[in-house]
Amino acid sequence: WLHRDLKELLDLISKCHECSVARGGTPLCKLPFLIDPKYDHPFVRHTQIDGCSVTECMNRKRDEQPREYDLMIIGEAPGGTEDDMNIPFVGEAGDILMEFIERSGIDPNKTYVTNMLKCRPPKNRKPAREELNACHIHIDHEIKTIKPKIIMLLGNTATKLFNLQGGIGTLHGQMFKKPLPSWEESPEFAVIPSWHPAFFLHKPNPAMRNLALDDYIFVRSLMTTGAESRKFYKAKYKLCDTVEKVEKAVGFFKKFNIFSWDTESRGLGITREPMIMTQLSRGAGHTYVVPF
Repeated sequence: WLHRDLKELLDLISKCHECSVARGGTPLCKLPFLIDPKYDHPFVRHTQIDGCSVTECMNRKRDEQPREYDLMIIGEAPGGTEDDMNIPFVGEAGDILMEFIERSGIDPNKTYVTNMLKCRPPKNRKPAREELNACHIHIDHEIKTIKPKIIMLLGNTATKLFNLQGGIGTLHGQMFKKPLPSWEESPEFAVIPSWHPAFFLHKPNPAMRNLALDDYIFVRSLMTTGAESRKFYKAKYKLCDTVEKVEKAVGFFKKFNIFSWDTESRGLGITREPMIMTQLSRGAGHTYVVPF
């Protein structure tokens, strides 16, 4: 009877780690299991790990050599190629990620990459909350095992891991000191969000791609110097909506030989779209907006 009850219990545990069938899901935890020596209980000692170092991904193979990783990069879920090979970031999005890493000067040997989910959602849809909850044990274990100095969160789904509020367009390139919510007495991690590389497969915008590259360069500077190389602040604009305010702004900028200026249109077609405003700046606290 004990053997029968154990079998039923294991079947029940297995069902708890499945994606919702109603959502067209497939069983999770299908990759090889690694034994965690910290646990000796038969029900919890097997913990799945689905990450690998960037060097391993670039070589398209696994490397069992233990390493210390300064940077951990967390994506959303595997794509088709990733799901087939059981290695994260080896498809087209992975090629873009490798480009960012190489161009920014980040050391690939000290970079560990993984995903929030370990299996590809059907039709590559957004992961459901139930799926994220079911797979959370794995990403939680990876962070505790790797203990990275910096964590990059790629895409809006990954930002939920640290309960960051807002979209990637607002959060990207900023550093947040955050504890892991699911980890009791968690230390604070340096968390930096950015766009998921797959974003640029659908929207090949060179300007936004350069913004993403800046995020990786910022991470590199943190890893090499241990301090921020740039300060983030919310720009304070002075609106020049009267002739008197414009004359005052012009008088201010005449005092300097150098200042920056920019124009804004309603679209990227500057020969077709009318200019709607210009901005002039001498740095933080000295930015003027002149609407047309």
